[in-house]
Amino acid sequence: MLRNFYSKLSLRGKILLPLLSTFLGIWTVGTLSFGYFVTQRVEQHLQEDIEEFSSAVLQALEHEQEILRLKAQSVVERKEVIRLVAEGEQAALLRTLLPIKASFELDLLKVVDKNGSVLTDLRHREINQTQLKDGVTNQAASIGMDLFNVITTDENVPLLLVALTSVKSTEEVLGGVIVGIRVNDELLTQIRAQAHQHLVVFYNSQVTVSTLPEAQQAPWQPPPISSRPMRIKIAGESYIAKTEKLIESSNQEVQLVLLNPILPIEQAQLQLWGGISLLCLLGAVSTVTIVTLVTPLIISPLQEVTKVAQQVTQESNFALQVPVRTQDEVGILATSFNQLIQQVKQLLELQKFEVIRQQIQSQALEGAKRAAESANRAKSEFLANMSHELRTPLNGILGYTQILQRSPDITPQQKQGLEIIQTCATHLLTLINDILDISKIEAQKMELYPEDFHLLHFLWGVTQMCQMRAQKKSITFNYQTGTQLPTAVRADEKRLRQVLINLLSNAIKFTQTGGVTFKVSVIRHGSLIMSQKQQTKDKEQITNNKEQITNDKIRFEIEDTGIGIATEELDNIFEPFEQVGEDSYKVEGTGLGLTITKRILQLMGSQLQVKSTLGVGSTFWFEVDLPLASKSIEVAPVMFSQPIIGYQGDKKKILVVDDCAENRAVLFSLLDPLGFEIREAANGEEGLEQAIKFLPDLLILDLVMPVMDGFELTCRLRQLPEFQQTILLASSATVFESYQLQSREAGCNDFISKPIETKDLLEIIRYHLGLSWIYQKTDESLTQLPEAVGNSSKAISQTAIIPPPAAELKVLYDLARKGLLDSLNEKAEKLKATDEQYLVFAQQIQNLAKGFKMKQIRQFIKQYLD
Repeated sequence: MLRNFYSKLSLRGKILLPLLSTFLGIWTVGTLSFGYFVTQRVEQHLQEDIEEFSSAVLQALEHEQEILRLKAQSVVERKEVIRLVAEGEQAALLRTLLPIKASFELDLLKVVDKNGSVLTDLRHREINQTQLKDGVTNQAASIGMDLFNVITTDENVPLLLVALTSVKSTEEVLGGVIVGIRVNDELLTQIRAQAHQHLVVFYNSQVTVSTLPEAQQAPWQPPPISSRPMRIKIAGESYIAKTEKLIESSNQEVQLVLLNPILPIEQAQLQLWGGISLLCLLGAVSTVTIVTLVTPLIISPLQEVTKVAQQVTQESNFALQVPVRTQDEVGILATSFNQLIQQVKQLLELQKFEVIRQQIQSQALEGAKRAAESANRAKSEFLANMSHELRTPLNGILGYTQILQRSPDITPQQKQGLEIIQTCATHLLTLINDILDISKIEAQKMELYPEDFHLLHFLWGVTQMCQMRAQKKSITFNYQTGTQLPTAVRADEKRLRQVLINLLSNAIKFTQTGGVTFKVSVIRHGSLIMSQKQQTKDKEQITNNKEQITNDKIRFEIEDTGIGIATEELDNIFEPFEQVGEDSYKVEGTGLGLTITKRILQLMGSQLQVKSTLGVGSTFWFEVDLPLASKSIEVAPVMFSQPIIGYQGDKKKILVVDDCAENRAVLFSLLDPLGFEIREAANGEEGLEQAIKFLPDLLILDLVMPVMDGFELTCRLRQLPEFQQTILLASSATVFESYQLQSREAGCNDFISKPIETKDLLEIIRYHLGLSWIYQKTDESLTQLPEAVGNSSKAISQTAIIPPPAAELKVLYDLARKGLLDSLNEKAEKLKATDEQYLVFAQQIQNLAKGFKMKQIRQFIKQYLD
């Protein structure tokens, strides 16, 4: 604020203000210092003055005490007084003492015998009728004590200052003599040094005698005895006060207060401060006058510079010059300013050229940016269109391939040809997916969509696929899992499968002898701060909000005995379209697999690690935090390898809406033989009419269609009451996740991408319609996984099974209820080793465990528990 105020001042003000402030500051500090010094000296003087006053008064009191002692001594030394005291002659003693009292100017002359009885008591006339409290004094005198004391009255008023001495004969103490003077204002006036100083006698917290009349009228308290002098106020006037005992040897607290007035000194201080203030004012006026006269001599040249500067800035007239009148700093400033004007003129001319150049360059950059954005949009649109155009015919190829493969009448040669067609089409689909994924990575649009899934079943599916590929190459494939693998986790199942299949496919591809080992193990249990999930229908997208969840850190490791990778080429394997090794291995694939894998793992918060030895083999591994699923996941029954020929229950109606006749034909050929009633529509508008007439149980909708697309058709159907609960399956050759999310938001129950996998489609239909399939062979009573069947030709009868004791059954049931498959298998192995009679029972549990049939395991055990 001060800086802002100072910046608004004129130059004259900026010069005057510091000088005046400096002068006033010096004067103020000097004045305050001088005033403080004077005040301290005055205070010291007051202290010294009251101490001198106290010393003089005490000396005067001691002098009065000494005089009293001498007078008392003079009385007792008279032989006549000794004789009369010894004989007890009171009348003669009275006559003898009267002239002595008058001669010594005593206010009290008293003689007592050795018993303390008063023989003579001569007083001043003013205290003749006063009742004195002198019993102690009389007693002290009778026993011969020599001391000074104060005698008080019945009203507790100190009246007499007395001296005591003994009357002695040669053999004994005969009595004592007491002489005294009155303690009054005359005595106090006599012993004070100066007239302006005052003495006050305090006794029992009240003033008894004072040379200051106001002290007896106004209430006040004296300082404590023996304390330092201090300031007090009496009737509005200030004094320096000190308290002493009236008689030091007396046992009575009779206080003598010494007062020294401060008013004259305070008046002198005020006059001094007034003089100093006047001097400060005169100094300030002189400073302002001098600065006002000198300032124009400094400011005038600067004002000329300012005037020219304002004209230059306002009129942009760079031909103006400041006149140089002096050779001092102001003259140097004017010269420098003139040079600055010329430099600014040159810079402005250069700036004009630079602005024009930047405008041209900016226009060129803007054009290049628009061209790049247009090219990027064209690339995205091209990839989306190419994906759609390629997937559409692939849907027909793969669809009819799967349909023909289900025919029981094909020859082995025809079956081999169909497998070749399916392999080539699947390979082409993989290439398309890789190109789309790398496009998403470059555009930073790849995202994860986590959901709960059954981890053990997921790993079984991955290993089965890779097992078949390894068998075709006649190499071994080992799958090893650690203990305590979680049953169900939450992650992007599709992307995790893509990562594992990429790595396992590479390992199998580059291994000619030996084998591939796939290891999965838990390396840490705990909690993890992860991004919260934003619910969107059945999918959940990761956001930046944080929450703490239970998770396991799981390590996935793929080890092969393949050709290995040279050390210098390890950094190149993650580059897009980069393939290393021998040329014979470069003909397959696009070189995008590891690039995509690395990026997906980075999105999952992990890093892909690799170690490899050329000619020996390679090991790829990564560790990823997988949150445990929030709910239990039941594994869908795996279909028999035998073809499905129908389903149980009432006939179901399905409406297929697709603008591509080939796609409709594939679905019709696939579903019609199974007993479904099929209707077709070529666009959304036709599909809406057919749906209202046909009232299907399930609709399969293409999303991209003319006239009315699948999104609008879904919204229109959901607005109709009869279609509120109808199952709607979205199907599209466009695989962008945004399409899947939009379809679910529009009201679709599920999504299936083209080309359509028969088993995936049938599983979705079974799940949503709650169907039970009828297979070509129906002699098996349980739906089993291939490995779980065991020797299926040998049925296990219920009577041949011998269960273990109830305690073992409870342990097994608890393990099954918790989903601990590994522990369940271990327990079954122990049962088989314990007793051969449990062999069939344990084998049945292991067979069901291989198929992840936890519900059937619990039912199997529970029947023996019950």
